[in-house]
Amino acid sequence: DLTAGSVAKRHLIKGVFARGETSAWIAPPGGMKSALMAEASVCVAGGLDWHGKKNKGAAGVVYFALERADLVRRRLQAHRERYNLGDLPIAVVGSTVDLMAPSTVSMIIETLKQAEESFGCSVGLAIFDTFAKLIAAGGGDEDKARDQGRVFSNIQRVKEAADIHIAIVGHTGKDESRGMRGSNA
Repeated sequence: DLTAGSVAKRHLIKGVFARGETSAWIAPPGGMKSALMAEASVCVAGGLDWHGKKNKGAAGVVYFALERADLVRRRLQAHRERYNLGDLPIAVVGSTVDLMAPSTVSMIIETLKQAEESFGCSVGLAIFDTFAKLIAAGGGDEDKARDQGRVFSNIQRVKEAADIHIAIVGHTGKDESRGMRGSNA
C-alpha cells in the first residue's frame, strides 16, 4: 500500500536515531563508542539535544551492556550529573544476551515492556554493546556470515515488535578501513 505522500520518520534525535531503524557505531577498541552511547542515552532520556542535533521528545532507554556494565553505569551517572538531571528513564542490563537464539527475542521484548512499566513512558532506544558479545553468547563466530545473519534477523524481530531504534556497538577489524570486525557478507 503506497501513498503519494512521504512517510515521516519518528526521530528521537533528528538525523541520528529514529524509531524503526538500526544504527551501527563502529570504531577500534578504546574509540569511545560506549562513552558516546552513554551520552546519547542521557540525551534521549532527558529530552536534550545531542551535539547540535535536536531531540524530538524524551523516551526511555535500555542499554544492554554486554561488556563492562559497571563502567556504563558510571558514565551514565557522570553525564546525568554533568547535565544536572534527576532520575532518568534508563535501564542497564548487564547480563548475557544470546541473540543467536530466536527465543531470546521474547526475553528482550519482555525486558523492554518491564522497563516501560517502570519508567512510565515508552522505550525509544535500545543499545547493544557489543555486537561480538551477542554472537559469542550463543557460541557463534562473528567471522561467519550465517551467524551474523542470525543475530541481525533477531535484532530485526525485536525492532519490529517493540517499535524502537536499535543501536549496535561494534569494533573495527585489524584494517580499520574495511569497517566492522567479522564477516562483511
